[in-house]
Amino acid sequence: IERFREKTFWVLVLLLTLGLFPRLGILTMRGEETRRALVAFEMRYFDDYITPREQGLLFQSNPPLNSWMMLGSSILFGNYDPYSVRFPSAVAVLLTSVLIYVYARNYFSQAGAFASAVAFATNGEIMIISQKAEPEAVYILFLSASLMLWHWGYERKWPSVLTWISAGVFVGLASLCKGGLQPLAYFCASVFFYLLYCRNLSYLFTVPMLAGLSSTIVVVAAWMVPYIVRH
Repeated sequence: IERFREKTFWVLVLLLTLGLFPRLGILTMRGEETRRALVAFEMRYFDDYITPREQGLLFQSNPPLNSWMMLGSSILFGNYDPYSVRFPSAVAVLLTSVLIYVYARNYFSQAGAFASAVAFATNGEIMIISQKAEPEAVYILFLSASLMLWHWGYERKWPSVLTWISAGVFVGLASLCKGGLQPLAYFCASVFFYLLYCRNLSYLFTVPMLAGLSSTIVVVAAWMVPYIVRH
C-alpha cells in the first residue's frame, strides 16, 4: 500500500497510460490478430464460452483465457474493432510494469524501481505486443506474477503454503493463455536453480509445494474438465 502513495508510482502509471492506449486502434489487424479475435467472437456467436472455435471448427492451439479477455473487452466497449480486442494486451503490459515497480521497491530506490518498470515497458518487443490482439502480453503478466510473488514470499518469509499457492494460481492462469507445459517448466526451472544457488533445495520438496502444484492443476482443470466432457 505504501508504494501506491509514491508520486513516482503515479508518474509511471500516467506515462504508460499515455504511451500504451491512445493509438491502440490505429493500425489495421495483421498477423495472427484476426484469428485470435475470431475465436473470441465465435464464443459469443455460438453462446459457448468453454470452446474455442474458428469458423465453427475447434481451435485447439491455445486455451481460451485471452479470448475471454478480448470478449469481455469487446462487450465493455460495445464493438469488435481493433481497439477493443487489443485493449487486454495494453492493460497486461501496464499491470506487469506496475508489478515490476512494486516488486523492485523491495530492493531499489523509487528511481531504481521506476527505471526497472520503464525498461520493461519500452523494450521493443514488449511495445509491439502491447499493441496486438495476441496472448503474449497477458501470458507474460501471469508468468511474471508467479515468479515475483514466489520470490517475494520466499524472501519475506511468508507462510510457505501461501507462497506456493499464490505462485501456483498464476502459473495456472499463464497455462490458460498458452497451451502446453511451458509455464510450469519456466517457473519450476527458475525456482529450482534459485534454490540450488541458495543451497535450500529442501524448500522445494515440501507439502506446501505440492499444494502450489495442486492449485495450478485446479485452475487449469476448471476449464479443461468441462471442455473434455463436452467434446
